[in-house]
Amino acid sequence: GTPDAPRQIELQANAALQFTDTSGAQVTQIEVVPGETVEFVIDNTAGFDHNFWIGEADVLMGPSAETEVGIPTWQSGVQTITWTVPEEGVDGLQFACTVPGHYTPMHGNFVISSGAPAAGGDAGAEPPAGDGGSETVTEEAPAEEPAAGEAAAAGGTADAPRVINIDANAALQFTGEDGNILTNIAVTPGETVEFVIDNTAGFDHNFWIGTAEELQGSFAETEVGIPTWQSGEQTITWTVPEEGAEVLQFACTVPGHYTPMHGNFVIQG
Repeated sequence: GTPDAPRQIELQANAALQFTDTSGAQVTQIEVVPGETVEFVIDNTAGFDHNFWIGEADVLMGPSAETEVGIPTWQSGVQTITWTVPEEGVDGLQFACTVPGHYTPMHGNFVISSGAPAAGGDAGAEPPAGDGGSETVTEEAPAEEPAAGEAAAAGGTADAPRVINIDANAALQFTGEDGNILTNIAVTPGETVEFVIDNTAGFDHNFWIGTAEELQGSFAETEVGIPTWQSGEQTITWTVPEEGAEVLQFACTVPGHYTPMHGNFVIQG
């Protein structure tokens, strides 16, 4: 691409906290030629905050970080930025969304191409070894039952609730005391549990209990949960209903957090 005719790269910033190409494939690297000019056309299809910045990893990892080249935070629709690729140092640059909590799943590397790279679609090639790319997306359940669930049989009472300690971390994960991602919690109908949630991220998280339909909305709230807070511990005590607990979930409903930060309650007799 040239200043008069830049190469156009179309990306979507979606609600699953991914940059994707026009085919829907997640983009974790983009090939560029030193000295060429490219125009990024970024469509925020999430309906909540995203941004797009180009810089070094140690800069972009900071919450709400900004650099000299990029698009400030916006909530929906298309934004564009034109960039001339530097002649040197491209291999140390990344693109990223730096909205708090978004960097880990929404960053990638610029890779030097020996010739003119293909437009847009080839941007979503496999990430370079060791980068991690999209490996941090946490939507799949671990094979083993979380520790919190294994303790469910002991039950809890109103006078002595069963305590479940959970971390809400900067990687947009709920984790148990053993550090494993929590995608389900085993409970006994009628027991009382006390959730102790430690927000270690340093930015907004919340914790709500409800059906999937109730929890999927941005900043959704239910009758049981912890409103949004930024750091430290919050607690909530809940008596598991005698019926219907199997359709309930726990989730963070901060915009963009539901997909990686929700799980199911599983009935244990």
